[in-house]
Amino acid sequence: MTKKLEEILNLPESKKIVKQEEKKQAKAEMAAPFMRDISEYDKISAALPQVKGLGDLGDSELDELAKKATEAYDRSL
Repeated sequence: MTKKLEEILNLPESKKIVKQEEKKQAKAEMAAPFMRDISEYDKISAALPQVKGLGDLGDSELDELAKKATEAYDRSL
């Protein structure tokens, strides 16, 4: 009777290990393009100038327009 090496050394079957490694490799290959895209995005973001206060400026302009519209409406009554 012949025993497998895995049985003699009390190791898991090599086929299972190979399948697990293949799954890990496939996941890593799938993630590679995303990691490249993220690194490219980081480079682009670093190259662009920082714009601060843009949201506040838009809000104040809209508030001013709303005030003018309200005043014009009140004058028309």
